[in-house]
Amino acid sequence: MRRRTFLQGVAGTAAGLALAACTADRVSTAPARRLVVAHGATTLSGTVEAAAVDVAAGAVLELDPDVSTTLTVTGNVVVEGLLRMRPRRPDVVHTLRFRDVDESRFVGGGGYPVATDVGLWVVGAGALDLAGTPRAGWNRTGRDPSWRAGDLLLRAPQDRGDFATYRTHTPGVPVPVVEGPDGSRHPTEVFDLTRNVVVEGAPGARAHVFVSSTSPQRVRHVLFRWLGPRRRVAQDAFHHAGVTPGRLGASTEAEYPPGYFSAASAAASEPVLGRYPLHFHHCGEGSRGTLVEGCVVRDSSRAFVPHGSHGITLRDCVAFRIRDDAYWWDERHPTDDLLWEHCAAFDVRHDPVGSGSPAGFLLGLGRGTTIRDCVAVGVHGGTGAAGFAWPAFASDRPDNQWVARDLVAHNCAGDGLYVWQDDNRPHRVADVVGYRNGGSGLVHGAHRNGYRYAGVVLFDNAYADLYHLALNRDDAAGEGQRWTGVWAPHLLLGAHGQDARRPVRFLDAHVERLTVDETGQGAGAYELHADLAPSAVTVLQQRSRIELVGPDGSAGTV
Repeated sequence: MRRRTFLQGVAGTAAGLALAACTADRVSTAPARRLVVAHGATTLSGTVEAAAVDVAAGAVLELDPDVSTTLTVTGNVVVEGLLRMRPRRPDVVHTLRFRDVDESRFVGGGGYPVATDVGLWVVGAGALDLAGTPRAGWNRTGRDPSWRAGDLLLRAPQDRGDFATYRTHTPGVPVPVVEGPDGSRHPTEVFDLTRNVVVEGAPGARAHVFVSSTSPQRVRHVLFRWLGPRRRVAQDAFHHAGVTPGRLGASTEAEYPPGYFSAASAAASEPVLGRYPLHFHHCGEGSRGTLVEGCVVRDSSRAFVPHGSHGITLRDCVAFRIRDDAYWWDERHPTDDLLWEHCAAFDVRHDPVGSGSPAGFLLGLGRGTTIRDCVAVGVHGGTGAAGFAWPAFASDRPDNQWVARDLVAHNCAGDGLYVWQDDNRPHRVADVVGYRNGGSGLVHGAHRNGYRYAGVVLFDNAYADLYHLALNRDDAAGEGQRWTGVWAPHLLLGAHGQDARRPVRFLDAHVERLTVDETGQGAGAYELHADLAPSAVTVLQQRSRIELVGPDGSAGTV
């Protein structure tokens, strides 16, 4: 029979203790400075303290599945074997807590564990088996059988001009609903922040989770809190590290939007490189099959970071009160076969608030990438801040095409959806909704591209419902840029930086007001199929040819 070591109430700062399988079923130990699981399986039960923890390859460290257990550590937890936290009952709580973390000492970067960079490190062939009691992450009904009495349920803001108020919610209380111009109904979101598996630091003393393993991970229904250390930066630092003002180096690539490098985008603090709440770091093919489901990252710096790690699924996850991009990875490193499904970002900000260009979801580089049934609410920032962002750095790359559908962005202080790319590939975006945002519902830039939209509902946005900037690409596949089934009461045609001959086509469009303000040097063509009265058109500056086609086929020009 395989023996297992049980530790109860280990605390203090005495000499280090090496642990392995032993002949006793349960033992008590003297206080330990360092917990080393060299081989076999060790179970911790109750309140356990250690200066650091090492789980060797082939060894197992688990928290007692039948007893609420807290492991408090002041140094690194390094897992080359298996860390298991799987309570058997909802009333059993497992907590891994990092205490007395000094963020000012963090070095950052990749590679192997660094003593000053306190957190959970999963390296070699190490694996996490973390599974709390299943709870639905969020929905729009305001109730779910998995939600339990005492859970912290919050309701996202939906009132016009409210970008920050999250109210507690009681199941059974009606969820507020707004109606779109097409008659569609849009309830706001309710999300559950309670989990009974917890990995946490403390406010101002944030640890991190770093996974660089050849093994797939299972992380389900876990709360990650007070993670992702930050450092103060000079006033000339900007939100996206590693990029400089101007073009990206190739003439076909998009310039960064105006104001992106302005003083309003300067940062007061930034994330420590590579030290994030849940970071998969260059796992490559080793992460294929990894599942992150029903997890919450809150009160942290960034949230979910699948960086150069392929084949990861994030499903029904929630990011809340996040500094900088919530769902993100480094700009120059592709992540392939990634799925973001039914995930949510609430209250995403830069430091200082109102500056920078954070995104709830930043759609970076990779092949086989999919985002569907996701929502972003309450994203704050300057130019380019948005619920969903297709960024300039991914422009004109062969590995920048996402399958994107069923996306909702509302009550963001900036824009709902923000595209800033130039290329001729047929990017497809379907069934998106943007409403009551402080900027535009959807900003489409930069200069020319071949995006194809279908099923777009945008309404009640402060600046414009659809702010259109990028013209069609003459070398795009098929007919190039096309919009089908668009509801945008206020369509604003803005400045163009380049010329285009092929028209941008809006088919089955529902527009109540068209504003033309083409202040740039570029000119193109539009074909707008909509029932739009001439009195609903305002021309401030016009450079493009704009053809209006009525429901009966009659045509005219602006």
